[in-house]
Amino acid sequence: MNNSSPQSWKKIKLGELGETFNGLTGKNKEDFGAGAPYITYKNIFSNHKIKMDNFDYCKILPNEKQNKVQIGDFFFTTSSETPNEVGMGAVLLEKPNELYLNSFCFGFRLKNYDHLLPEFGAYLVRGNKFRKEMQFLAQGSTRYNISKSSVLDIVLSLPSILEQKKIAELLDKIDQVIELAKSEIQKIKNLKKGMMQELLTKGVGHDKFKISPSGKIPEGWVCGDLGTFVKFSQGIQVDVEDQFSEAKENRVRFLRIVDYTQSTSDLRYIRADAAKKGLVSKDDIVMVRYGASTGFIGRGLIGAIANNMFTIEPNSKI
Repeated sequence: MNNSSPQSWKKIKLGELGETFNGLTGKNKEDFGAGAPYITYKNIFSNHKIKMDNFDYCKILPNEKQNKVQIGDFFFTTSSETPNEVGMGAVLLEKPNELYLNSFCFGFRLKNYDHLLPEFGAYLVRGNKFRKEMQFLAQGSTRYNISKSSVLDIVLSLPSILEQKKIAELLDKIDQVIELAKSEIQKIKNLKKGMMQELLTKGVGHDKFKISPSGKIPEGWVCGDLGTFVKFSQGIQVDVEDQFSEAKENRVRFLRIVDYTQSTSDLRYIRADAAKKGLVSKDDIVMVRYGASTGFIGRGLIGAIANNMFTIEPNSKI
């Protein structure tokens, strides 16, 4: 697909359109859990438009100087384990009463809407061209980061405001179709979830039950902590300079979170002698330890997993 823009579109640096601002500052662990709502990292990472029913809370004192967000603001994540995921953007398109931004992201506020509509910008910051610019700016070894000042140098290609509005309206209609499809899929998932709850607690064909710490279970079943039935093994840490993009003899696939959560063409390999630990087969169960995908379960790949994941190995009882 041709990524060039029509000649009539105006090229302008992001920094000419507005300025950046920080998220929450000076907060301790004790400040979180109650108080004023703030936009989470995951809300930005997972959506091009901020979800208004998915906030966390933080204590904000009356005279405290913190940046409140407002409708039309853009938000970007500042770090990730891969350059493909750094600088993910989202836009706030609904007016909040009092709302703040998490400390692991930064905001961008337009001076006016003369050149860029937030509704159009929500799709623009997730488009291939803008994402490639973000990936180019990412810096790091084991974790990638991006600076606010470098993002302001990104050059945008912008159609007229009228055309931006038409493009955003068309993409909104497509989003609505996608949401309807997701709703139907969720109904099926809920049905499966209910069946799993029934089958994994009552089994099939049992008429005798006993009381356990987990509730009523079939008489012949055993109950215990997860550690009674499985063993956890953490992956390995490998610096970027020791990772390779080509598969060769005496190299094994180096598996990162993105390999399980997305369809990525950015495959990595490491020396076989560096992969004595963390090796997995197609049947092994892998869980993400931290980040936006914490708790995600994956399987089906062969290689050595990164240290932000661990394997879950069942014993003979399961």
